[in-house]
Amino acid sequence: MKKTEKIIWIMTVCLFCLSCRHDSSVVTDSSTTVIPIDLPAVYVKSPGLSEVVKPGTKYPINYILLPETIELNIYLLNSGSLVYTIIKRTQNDGLFKWNIPDNLEVSGQYQIKLENSDNPDIIGMSNNFIIRKY
Repeated sequence: MKKTEKIIWIMTVCLFCLSCRHDSSVVTDSSTTVIPIDLPAVYVKSPGLSEVVKPGTKYPINYILLPETIELNIYLLNSGSLVYTIIKRTQNDGLFKWNIPDNLEVSGQYQIKLENSDNPDIIGMSNNFIIRKY
């Protein structure tokens, strides 16, 4: 992922948060209002909502992480339960080419979970997607 794409994404999230989350009750002095912003540390771009992926193929997991994450762990979940660890401690470069196993059951409740390898509290989840044979 290019540096300019990360910057644009971070700026977009900041603008969105600023437009949606204004709490005028948090005041530091009579002239300054603090606007709390909870930026997502991880954003999973693909697989996308209701996207269908096929077992036995290679699939790109695309994501954006804030720069302080150097390495991450990637997991596959089904209905919120861990199916297996896809990879541990891969580089934060915005893309991982996932070899989808042939033996996964058909389901529309799969999710990809990304986790900062050094801080498991920093996570991101994909939307639900579908694994099925065509």
